[in-house]
Amino acid sequence: MNAEHDRLTDRIHELEQRLEAQQRESSYYRGLAKATGDERLREAEGYSRLVSHLKEKIWMAETQHAALLKLHGEIERASITDDLTQVLNRRGAMERFQPFFTNCQRRATSTDPARGCFCVLLDIDALSHINDTYGYGAGDELLRRFGTLLRRSERLIEEDIIGRFAGKVFILGLPDREEAAALSALKSLLEQIGRFRFRVTLDTKVQITASAGVSAIGHQDNSVFEVIERADQALRQARDQGGDRLVYHAA
Repeated sequence: MNAEHDRLTDRIHELEQRLEAQQRESSYYRGLAKATGDERLREAEGYSRLVSHLKEKIWMAETQHAALLKLHGEIERASITDDLTQVLNRRGAMERFQPFFTNCQRRATSTDPARGCFCVLLDIDALSHINDTYGYGAGDELLRRFGTLLRRSERLIEEDIIGRFAGKVFILGLPDREEAAALSALKSLLEQIGRFRFRVTLDTKVQITASAGVSAIGHQDNSVFEVIERADQALRQARDQGGDRLVYHAA
């Protein structure tokens, strides 16, 4: 894909250079024709036709170039998006989390220590039960609906990272929040999830709950993986306590 992109870019540049050269020669011969007679004018018109031909070639190359760029963007978006939930997949989430972690560490050493950044691992409590009882098709539909809930939730903002980390575990990155505000938003999110009733058959709905492990990002953290590990430890505690709750590990 990149090689094809570079080839078309070089082709456009080559055509533009040829066009400029032919335009200069065409102008020269037109001026010469005025001075020496009509026999030169025919030659100048030949160059004009060549210029028009080159313009058409450049337009075609630019159209192909634009289509290639659009296709490249679509492929790149698809490569970092989870097909089922339409949130970031693990690769896409980790690509976003590295600069997120760097910026958050910088903020942790700033003059406003009251605001920080938070990593959240969010686990759907009932998914294994639904898979075992109603089949993986029902489980996939729950994951799809859960992804939609996260993407549309008013408790999360556009700057937040939302990704599917592994199986039924999602990862969130919350930048620039006061601790109390971040935890309050996450508790409200769990309450919103708890109000969700998932229809598994025509006659049966299942209440959906989630567990959350939350870690703050501190200046002493050496890598994003330390932060995720701390969130994972908090998530395991939330599960061990029966689920449907949030456990927070400060930096």
